[in-house]
Amino acid sequence: IVPLAEKSFPSFFKTKEPKKVASVEWWAHSRNISGGGHQLHYDLDEAGLASVPEGQEPGHPLVSCVLYLSSSSSMPPTLVTDQHLEPDSVASTAWLCRPSENRLLMFNSRFLHGVVPNMNVGESDSSSADLPK
Repeated sequence: IVPLAEKSFPSFFKTKEPKKVASVEWWAHSRNISGGGHQLHYDLDEAGLASVPEGQEPGHPLVSCVLYLSSSSSMPPTLVTDQHLEPDSVASTAWLCRPSENRLLMFNSRFLHGVVPNMNVGESDSSSADLPK
């Protein structure tokens, strides 16, 4: 992943004093393809959040990655926005990444992101009358 991150985020790595990676954190999620998303969130140092001085941003990873190990047309996409924690930040751009086997999504870890809940409703579902077609 490091060579891909270096190519995608040269400002992090191609500086006079490149940022040093001190640790790596990873999570594994298994999503039910029929529904649930993952709430919008920021990747940050939650353990150190309470000790961040007022007005400063908490620590973030250099890069956030999502690796899709499988795919299905009914799997919900990952949503990444350019909204961040700075005061008055509002998203002006958003990207959707649909799962595809072995796809690697990399993005600025300061960006708000999550998995969109699956809104596919079957034809026999009685609630489908309430949804726009």
